[in-house]
Amino acid sequence: MSKAAKRARKKEGRQARIEAEKKAAAKRRTRNRNIGLGVILVLLLGYLGLNQLLAKPKKKVTTTTPAVTSTVTSTATPSHSPSAPAGVTSTAASACSTTKPPRGGTVSQSTPPPMTVSPSKTYTASIVTSCGTVVVALDAKDSPNTVNSFVYLAGKGFYDGLTFHRVAKDFAVQGGDPVGTGSGGAGYTVQDKVPAGVAYSIGTVAMAKTQAEPSGTSGSQFFIVPTASAAPNYTPDYAILGHVTSGQDVVGKINALAPASGDGPPTQPVYIEKVTVTSS
Repeated sequence: MSKAAKRARKKEGRQARIEAEKKAAAKRRTRNRNIGLGVILVLLLGYLGLNQLLAKPKKKVTTTTPAVTSTVTSTATPSHSPSAPAGVTSTAASACSTTKPPRGGTVSQSTPPPMTVSPSKTYTASIVTSCGTVVVALDAKDSPNTVNSFVYLAGKGFYDGLTFHRVAKDFAVQGGDPVGTGSGGAGYTVQDKVPAGVAYSIGTVAMAKTQAEPSGTSGSQFFIVPTASAAPNYTPDYAILGHVTSGQDVVGKINALAPASGDGPPTQPVYIEKVTVTSS
């Protein structure tokens, strides 16, 4: 082979090696670029995932201690189903009026009213509701302060036009709050000693209070025990207002309007149209 041919072959070899090195370098650059993009993508996905986690709404924390007045509480869990039996709610709803009655008088004072009731007399309250009338024999003998306050508020028209804002299935039907949320009252409280051996049997009408208030304290809110099964779930802390003598079926209609949760506002508004107290 001539020298010229040898030089030409060497030149071609060098050129081939240069091209091969260029291709290898290009491959390395492509590989490195892909690795870099992959790292960036992983970091980006991790960042977005962290943001998503941090952006989740926090679960609302509630306290078991009532922050407002007049809420019936119990240390035991009522042994009942949290939802109304099938078919009961619609029947009760159809039996209750949906017409909102006019609002009666308002009371807002810091001191209890003067004593006007007499333990020697018999007092009867007629509570006309949008589901029917409930008649209650008031217990002026054992709870004179409680009954005196209730008679005073009824005479002022305080209860007229209010609602039963809370219905706890097979546990309580509660009303008498001018605010309608369980946080309102007349501005004052009274207290009576809860009778020894009290049992909150079906038809018992008692006064609601907070856990922080002393036993026997009452404001304006009252509750009616709708079923016999509720009695064991009460502690002897609630002032006795009286007992239902007529209209327990009306209390049952209201109780059948308990929400699906088992405790809360009724599935339709239930109004207290008028409260009238008579004595003899």
